Amino acid sequence: MKRSVFIIAGVLLFGIFITTHTTSAQSFTPYTIIDAQTEVSVTLNPDYPQPNEDFTVNLESYAVDLNASQISFYRNGKLVGSGLGLREYLYIGGNIGEKLTIKVTITPHNGNSFDKQLVFIPGAVSLDWEAHTYTPPFYKGKALYTDESSVTFYALADMYDTAGNKIDPTKLIYNWKINGKGAADKSGTGRNTLLLSNERSFSSSITASVTVTSLDKTSVVEQSISIPIKTPKIVVYKKSDLYGIDWNRGLTDIASSPENFSLVAVPYYFGAFSATAQNINYEWTDRNSSTKISYNNEARINLSESLEGSLARFNVSVKNASTVFQKAYKNLIITINE
Repeated sequence: MKRSVFIIAGVLLFGIFITTHTTSAQSFTPYTIIDAQTEVSVTLNPDYPQPNEDFTVNLESYAVDLNASQISFYRNGKLVGSGLGLREYLYIGGNIGEKLTIKVTITPHNGNSFDKQLVFIPGAVSLDWEAHTYTPPFYKGKALYTDESSVTFYALADMYDTAGNKIDPTKLIYNWKINGKGAADKSGTGRNTLLLSNERSFSSSITASVTVTSLDKTSVVEQSISIPIKTPKIVVYKKSDLYGIDWNRGLTDIASSPENFSLVAVPYYFGAFSATAQNINYEWTDRNSSTKISYNNEARINLSESLEGSLARFNVSVKNASTVFQKAYKNLIITINE
């Protein structure tokens, strides 16, 4: 008699262990339903369906034999699918802001029926970014992000409540990640922007992702964006007393008539708000004589004094003193036509 009691107790303990271990290994989203009594989970795939994106409702249970159960799927009160052991069903995606009520009725073999229901509203969010790096006046294009600079990501959410009203973006919850790592200090209610400053990266791009959730969790959307990490550069322009800076083309070498002129170094994508910011340091070197000729962004070239013969070589370096690695170099060869 004692042996029988011992064996039964051992089987019960083993069964509890398996159930507990399997349940704790699952990953759940706000659209997951778990019943404590029946231990049936209802999940969506994908986790957060976008507007007009088809999705699958999946059922799992380690307590109810779903294969021997009659299972019916409903959409907004209408039966859309039913069958014995039907553990998943493909739904047609809903429009943005459309309230979707998904109900699943499960009738176990020789058991009582019970329902599972979830409500969600498809929404959308788009991500944009702005690099806080320098570009000169009349620059056509977007300032690019570089290592150790700053960049702001913007989340533009289009989400609706159960009454069909658009939700104020300041009343949504934003959870940000950078390169897959949570940014809890930059997340929270109404925090639809994320500023990264002086980040040092060892990859060629940076990825920001955001999950946006309504306060009642009926609408959840997520999005990610990757932007390249570029290298700062210098473009040198010719400046004459008569015409000023020639912005039409950057210089690799110069063929010029014998007149005095200036070379202007313009930094691109440095972490500064102007080319003459205090943290941007310039150094010009005459490579013919190995002498430094200027520490400003403009190097005045006096042909009668600076150039001996018809060929001269110059080097300019630019460094952001507020960073460790943000720097660029440029070599120039000047040919003078007599």
